[in-house]
Amino acid sequence: MPGALRVRTGVHHSGFGTGHAEDWNHQPEGREFSEGIMKLRTHAFQRNAWYAAAMGDEVTRKPMRRIILGDPVVLFRTRAGEAVALEDRCCHRLSPLSPGQLVDDMIECPYHGLCFNSEGVCTHVPGQVDVPEHARVRAYAVVERYGVVWIWGGEAAGADVTKMPDWRWVEDEGWTAKGGYFSIPCHYMMSVDNLMDLSHVGYVHKTTIGSALDGEEAEIDTFAEEDHVTVRRWTRNRPPPPAYAAKHGIEGLVDRWQIIEFRAPCHVRTFKGMGPNMHGAEGFDFTSAEADAPESAVTVSRGNTCITPETETSCHYFTVHCHRGHVEEERLDQIWTSTVETLNQDVEILARTQENIAYNPDADLVFIHVDEGVEKARQLARMAVRKEERA
Repeated sequence: MPGALRVRTGVHHSGFGTGHAEDWNHQPEGREFSEGIMKLRTHAFQRNAWYAAAMGDEVTRKPMRRIILGDPVVLFRTRAGEAVALEDRCCHRLSPLSPGQLVDDMIECPYHGLCFNSEGVCTHVPGQVDVPEHARVRAYAVVERYGVVWIWGGEAAGADVTKMPDWRWVEDEGWTAKGGYFSIPCHYMMSVDNLMDLSHVGYVHKTTIGSALDGEEAEIDTFAEEDHVTVRRWTRNRPPPPAYAAKHGIEGLVDRWQIIEFRAPCHVRTFKGMGPNMHGAEGFDFTSAEADAPESAVTVSRGNTCITPETETSCHYFTVHCHRGHVEEERLDQIWTSTVETLNQDVEILARTQENIAYNPDADLVFIHVDEGVEKARQLARMAVRKEERA
């Protein structure tokens, strides 16, 4: 991987030769990392990016409300089935539109009856012939893809579909996909942290997918590129976690890999699997979440996740998991049930941590070797915000 920063252990923080080293090393408002100490600093939300707003089956002809980037949004479908996202705040008295009803393809404010079309333009004011020219609410650019309704956080005119996250496996016939939505009461980057550092699985998930060996014996590499950060984890020649052994009928020792990739502002892709003698097999020494796994792998899965900020202390977690090959529906439901149990364990620990942070948000955090990918992801997120602010 030319130009990449490779970190096996320790706390090596340097630029990566792309002309942006000053961004990687810049520590606003004092040092963020020094002498093994970190700060959990938050940053403004990036606006010019795609955010998952809802799973496709959540959006119906009944308007629904969701807070995204600190702003209220109402989502509904037109009669033709197209998803619409508007500011959930009537321009008349700022009352929410979401409790209102749809009149054809317009949403009617439940307070005074003003109607707004899918472009956010007010088309009717009860008892008034002329509609004020400035009577409108914000309309978001919307794309529906991968079974998810996405909105552009910035001005609709600037929406760039080329910046959509790549979840190609969701639509690939060679993979079987299932996903869902979770509400997590924590800052969105804490949820990103949770994915970038999988050393917690042996403790938080010891009843599902974890083993203490995940933290004790994993080989970890961190790669920081200009637009993404990747963490690669291997545990070699060890028994599989009990849940995996039971689900997949695995006997004996396996090599287990976990590739986690972060792209700003909140997109995480994972590539995981296991099998006997996987490490180095068939040139299997990749650094990309898009790599192919050997056919001899017993399990291969890809996680596609968007963690959309709700507020400073809450987020929306959208994820679609893909499994190689055809998986029967009953079996897929069993796997998803286990996934939900695992994710709920994350929700519980993250909620408790966010609650604890509130008592001392400026507390110092001790940096350990597994935090390299976490810190690089946070730096990348801050860089994206600063770039947007400078534009």
